[in-house]
Amino acid sequence: MILSATPPSGGLTILMLVPHEPSLDPRIHYTAAALAKRHTVKVVATTRSRDARPATPADDQHGYETVRLPYTMLPWPEMAWQALVLPQAPGTGARAGRKPASVTAKAFRLSLYRRLRTNVAYLLQTLAVNHTLQRYLAANPIKPDIIFCHDLYVMQTGVWLKEQTGSSIVYDSHEYYAMQFVHPSFVAATLWYERKLAGHADLRLTVSPQLATELAEVLGTPAFEAIPNAEPRPPVPVTPFQSQMAALAKGRVKFLYQGNFVEGRGLDDLLREWVAVDGERAALFLRGPENAVTTSLKQQAEQLKLLNRSVYFLPPVFESDLIAGAAEADIGIIPYKGDLPSYRFACPNKLSQYMHAGLAILTNDIPFVAGLVRGQDIGWVYDVNRPGSLAEAVAAALDAPARAARRAHAQETAATSYCWEVYEDRLLDLIDKVAAER
Repeated sequence: MILSATPPSGGLTILMLVPHEPSLDPRIHYTAAALAKRHTVKVVATTRSRDARPATPADDQHGYETVRLPYTMLPWPEMAWQALVLPQAPGTGARAGRKPASVTAKAFRLSLYRRLRTNVAYLLQTLAVNHTLQRYLAANPIKPDIIFCHDLYVMQTGVWLKEQTGSSIVYDSHEYYAMQFVHPSFVAATLWYERKLAGHADLRLTVSPQLATELAEVLGTPAFEAIPNAEPRPPVPVTPFQSQMAALAKGRVKFLYQGNFVEGRGLDDLLREWVAVDGERAALFLRGPENAVTTSLKQQAEQLKLLNRSVYFLPPVFESDLIAGAAEADIGIIPYKGDLPSYRFACPNKLSQYMHAGLAILTNDIPFVAGLVRGQDIGWVYDVNRPGSLAEAVAAALDAPARAARRAHAQETAATSYCWEVYEDRLLDLIDKVAAER
């Protein structure tokens, strides 16, 4: 199938490349749906069977097509060679830019071997994703006006296709990729790779102003534009998900962390500091998929005599149920650690989800999230590096009038100023600017 270069609406043709099951990240859907209001949008994603989700009509209802490609691992050497020989963008260099933000010695507790093994796995996955996409595009020729690349993992294919078609590239960087894993070889290899590719983009996006500044300086590119991970307003009033949470809480104030259990997100520090919290009045719920980190956290909670006393682990919910799942709780927690740059500059999806669910926010002091929490008076900020800070913030949150006020502020902010409806026009205007400069 060849995507028409002149869509019926008179808008652009946009090819959106995604390195995973699209429903895993809500940003994929709401950016595609926004662009489909003016343009013809086709999403092409690589997927794994383990990430399969229930069928949803969301993409069809919002006017864009989605193609899911089974992920294939080999032949990655071909992609490695391609990455080496791809040309630099004019005026850029693979060594341009300053050194990345600092990392403290305690940022990770993983062994050097485990970090190196994880780094290699991520690099090979990136090459495999691009092989899968390029094989499809070679068999299904497409000449879009704009190639919209969600994440670094697909940028190699975007540049490869731009060389053939002359299309413009939008690079939407959701993370600080080079600093995901603190290992010198990974940082060096990823910086070289991203610097080489990011210069080819005609528009660079990311999720927070802090990360936008950092990436432009480190990669040596023109400015990144910040469009946060603010989800659309729920179309109908949120009905709380029904799980064991209320029964386990037994009238205590319910604090919720909802998301993946990943090294570096501060969950171990959260448990360590939770020991000083009044467990008779506050209950902590950790909801997410089971993995090796989950096992470690459960062991830690057991050793601290918190497990199934004031700390509880809940099974995950599907991405479509995250707001309803959060609505069971009273306060949403973002424990990300500022000593790791990939989290220091983050704008988590869960912030918007908690707010739409009517939760107040309890966050560690990371710039974007803490700035919003303080500026809109929607919760409390603690400093994980100061012992007792979390317990003090939790104690303040146990005050019912203060909690009710901040929950109301959070829901109002989500409805009026921190939602996708506020940022959608900015994305559309930026795309129009790219089109005008073609």
